[in-house]
Amino acid sequence: MDVDEALNDLRLIKRLLSDARRGATTGGAPFFALWGAIWVVGYLLPAVGTPSGRVGPLWLGLDAVGALASAWIGVHLGRSHGQVPYLVRKWFWSGLILLGFGLGALLLAARGQLAPPGPAFFVWPLAVGTWYAVGGLMFDAPVFLALGLWIAAVSVAAPFLAVSPALQQALVGVLAGGATMVTGLGGLRRREGRG
Repeated sequence: MDVDEALNDLRLIKRLLSDARRGATTGGAPFFALWGAIWVVGYLLPAVGTPSGRVGPLWLGLDAVGALASAWIGVHLGRSHGQVPYLVRKWFWSGLILLGFGLGALLLAARGQLAPPGPAFFVWPLAVGTWYAVGGLMFDAPVFLALGLWIAAVSVAAPFLAVSPALQQALVGVLAGGATMVTGLGGLRRREGRG
């Protein structure tokens, strides 16, 4: 391999990372805003007096709405902005696989402790925060890294607070979901300023 070929390869890697950083932060902004809002609503359900037997089905409904809205956003973004950068696609699919295995492990280990206020309920936002932090490291995106670490820290700390389980969940919703939503709205603002 000669020096020119090596330099061209390094430029390609740098461009791929730059595209991935932009795609993960500003391209992912609508998803952050959407899922942050869903987390705020879902985690606040017990605090606003929703009967525990209805929290699970309401979460499933929120997740279904989020999944459909995410699919619509993805199709719309693909048509208007082109294909998602390669590394972002790889990170996304690896995250779905990781989260799927994590959910399977939780189901096996927790055996019923996933439902609010079960302690395993806080593992899900911890897994998402960890996934975001890994994306922040991969894409050299400090905002993404900070968001992931914040979500993970809130998810670990909340169940140890000497407050009711409903308030613990509300704190995860407001602090973790709110931070995700604010990150998404900030990314949308930056994207519109650029567009």
